[in-house]
Amino acid sequence: MLRFFTIVSLLFLQTDLYSKIYKWTDENGKVHYSDKPPPSKKVEQLNLKVNEPIKTVKPIQQRSWRNRPTIFKEMENNNEAAAISLIRNEEEFNIKEMAFATKHGFNNALEEMLKRSESREFPEYLERHSVTERLNLLQAAVRYDNQKAITLLIEKDIRFFEERRTYRNHHPLELAAENNRVDIAQMLIDMGMDVSANNSNPLRKALYSGNFELARLLIAHNANVNSKGFKGGSALKYAIKGSHLPTVKMLVDRGVDLEKYIGGAGNSLCYANKLGEEEIADFLRASGVRVRECR
Repeated sequence: MLRFFTIVSLLFLQTDLYSKIYKWTDENGKVHYSDKPPPSKKVEQLNLKVNEPIKTVKPIQQRSWRNRPTIFKEMENNNEAAAISLIRNEEEFNIKEMAFATKHGFNNALEEMLKRSESREFPEYLERHSVTERLNLLQAAVRYDNQKAITLLIEKDIRFFEERRTYRNHHPLELAAENNRVDIAQMLIDMGMDVSANNSNPLRKALYSGNFELARLLIAHNANVNSKGFKGGSALKYAIKGSHLPTVKMLVDRGVDLEKYIGGAGNSLCYANKLGEEEIADFLRASGVRVRECR
């Protein structure tokens, strides 16, 4: 029988299809099959019904999950419209996608994600949890100078969780000072952010960066004028070092400690003399400061 099916299979491979097969037996009693009857042999005709050839169906190729489009991949490919489409079609996302959108300015995608984030716990989650570089979402928006994202987060009441320990230069107002963004600092103050929260020192940072306009804004909103920053740098030190008498006067009006040891020189007058800031030194003398143990 195996030989029979082999012959039939071979016949199907021919250009013409045959529907007649002949069976016959030779002198040795061996049974044969062929498409033509042999001469002078007793044959038995087999009438076979030949079906139409089966058309080859191309198998459906299932997409690997690795190749599946995701919100993150679409933003990585700079395709914000596709990312928004996935968000609106209930594609899952988490803080990683929101942080990426904030960092790279995909603000329309961020807005769509915030619209879907209607859980009452979610805003607090975004405040408490770091999304990138130990920053929460609002901190990240300020760090990357994304004013639109800041506006969106303020509208959704997503703030900086001031009760937790902050890392150096990571308070939103310090980040705004680092970027010399007075307008963003004003936005944060308007939303009620404490300018001296949790040992932060945006005033020192602003003066260190030479941003005296921002320094005046912070002083006007009761920044701690005596708070020391990293390695002991104080607001008064950087105001004197920056040769900015108007800021020195504002600090004095707000009660800055003029006798505090600064700059490896002594008190504020010693430091002004050391740097050759005669005008500031004259003002400090007029304010009652006397030279004591200068180095």
